[in-house]
Amino acid sequence: MPDEPVSAKRITKDELILAELKGKHDAIARYDAILWRVRSGYAVVLYGSMLLFAGKEGGLATLLEKPLLVWTALATVFVLGVVLACMDLGFRLRQLKVIAAANRLSDLAFALATGREVPDDDLRSLLHIAGESVIPIGRPKRLRAVVLIGALYLAPPLLAAMAYAVLR
Repeated sequence: MPDEPVSAKRITKDELILAELKGKHDAIARYDAILWRVRSGYAVVLYGSMLLFAGKEGGLATLLEKPLLVWTALATVFVLGVVLACMDLGFRLRQLKVIAAANRLSDLAFALATGREVPDDDLRSLLHIAGESVIPIGRPKRLRAVVLIGALYLAPPLLAAMAYAVLR
């Protein structure tokens, strides 16, 4: 065994778990920040495009007389919504993996704190980068994310298309 400097200190399993939990909580917060940037960007583009297509004064009445322009605008916003929904969903699913890993790591930390043994393989897998891992996400959480994110991005252009179809 090579000589270690006297000042070198080995990290304990408890310290490793605490450091990793802090890192996972920081990652969850960073995913939230990314998601809100994507969502606020969508809102700016959505309402900005409405202003661009409708204009300032009386533009909406003029716009309604140009069906090709209306359908082009709605298709553009719909395609943008699909692209951003896919981005948002990708980040949200990664965030859910980090949350699942943090919860499992907390359970292992509790087990260690109460004197139970924890298999090193369980702990080792949770110390890896969780967002890019194969950590399973429960079907209800995954489905809820898909439905809510889909509704957020796709409802406005679909509602606008239905409203336009009714007005025509």
